Amino acid sequence: MLINTKKLLATFIAILIAGSSVCAQPKAMQVLVIGDSNTENGNITMGLKEVLDSIYGDHGSGFCTLNPNSTGRTPSSITISCDSNWSFFDMRNQFTPATGPYYSPDGLSISSAIAGAETSVHFSGNAIDLYYLQSPQHNQFVVMIDGKQKETINANTGAYQTKKAVFKNIGPGNHIMSIKVISGNVTLIGIDAKKLAVQKDQRVVLHKWGNAWASSEDFLHIDKNVFSSALKELGPDKVVILLGTNDYNLDNRNAADFKSNLKELTELVKKALPNTQVMIVSTFNTDGEPSKTILKTYLATSFPEAAKETRSFYWDMNNWFGPYDPQKLPDGVHVDAVYGKRIAAELFNQLQLMTNYNH
Repeated sequence: MLINTKKLLATFIAILIAGSSVCAQPKAMQVLVIGDSNTENGNITMGLKEVLDSIYGDHGSGFCTLNPNSTGRTPSSITISCDSNWSFFDMRNQFTPATGPYYSPDGLSISSAIAGAETSVHFSGNAIDLYYLQSPQHNQFVVMIDGKQKETINANTGAYQTKKAVFKNIGPGNHIMSIKVISGNVTLIGIDAKKLAVQKDQRVVLHKWGNAWASSEDFLHIDKNVFSSALKELGPDKVVILLGTNDYNLDNRNAADFKSNLKELTELVKKALPNTQVMIVSTFNTDGEPSKTILKTYLATSFPEAAKETRSFYWDMNNWFGPYDPQKLPDGVHVDAVYGKRIAAELFNQLQLMTNYNH
């Protein structure tokens, strides 16, 4: 029997290409970054989103707060507007924290007890998740998308917890979601606009719970049920904890207490999401004396020991980033966009290493 060599070669190449395309399908990498202003303002987190989008495609906005007073950058596809009937809550705005407990997983939310109060979200995608607070306050609201009523939500319950309303199959393109208060005191937390061009278990996206001025202590004052239920509703498979700057720079917290806070926060995440990998990341040197004294003890003990004792992955970003440089941190505290992207690129490398990390 004669063998057609060219046809056989073409078939072999086709099999290789088909096999490589299957291997190239991205696994889920839903990354949640929990942090302070360097997380909220977006020079690191939006840089990481750009890295993920460039490799895997744009799968949506990821979690974004609905508080328009947030200092954070959001994806260009998202615009949030609230009428004057809403109040904006931030667990820590400048030096003094608000009185706890806090009822949103990042300490940012909007609330209204005025019937007819309306918030609108302009977004791009073909699905969107709305995160809100269930509470004993007899609250009810209606959700509309592109002028059509989608659901009336009764958010009244005996205990405080985060819930998610899912809206799918709304067609690709640009849309407007409107949320209007019917009764009670309604609290809204955030949204996640989705571009579902891939299977659910292959979605690669960045979520961020960033709060400017916040320390590890502030995150521990979030209602534990609200925090854990939000983690379960969001369902990230990787969580990055990037806190510490405000612990040493504002609160002058000692190393033992900071380590204890890191451990408790990490354990809360792991209890809610037992199959999720957690990465503790050290912060970098900022301007001022506390960076030379308190942070030094954090780097020697708090960060690495908290990671080891909670069986978490640890990235010493401080050692990688190098000494304080005003070119990197123009205001002495916050990394600029250029160096934020460099951190994001290396953080992605560390996330890949963590994927193969054996606990």
